[in-house]
Amino acid sequence: MSPDGDHDKAAITSARLDKLAEQLTCSICCDTFENPHSLPCQHSFCYDCVVGCFKVTATMQCPLCKQPMWMRQVTPNHVLAGIVSAFREAVAESS
Repeated sequence: MSPDGDHDKAAITSARLDKLAEQLTCSICCDTFENPHSLPCQHSFCYDCVVGCFKVTATMQCPLCKQPMWMRQVTPNHVLAGIVSAFREAVAESS
């Protein structure tokens, strides 16, 4: 493949990773999910971020939609954690 073809492929890969990164970003810390957990309303956040929100606001509700919940309803999102792990590997390989 020509050098220009390699550059085009790298640019496309980078654009796709950027788009995926947007979807794998915690809306509280604005970083890639760390230990993602989901709420009953289906919103997901980093565990430390959502627990920190509960402590700061002294309310047990989703930071986005304000749906009330119990702490026991905050559950690990193993599928999202796997996607984040694969994303991080892809980013490392593309660097």
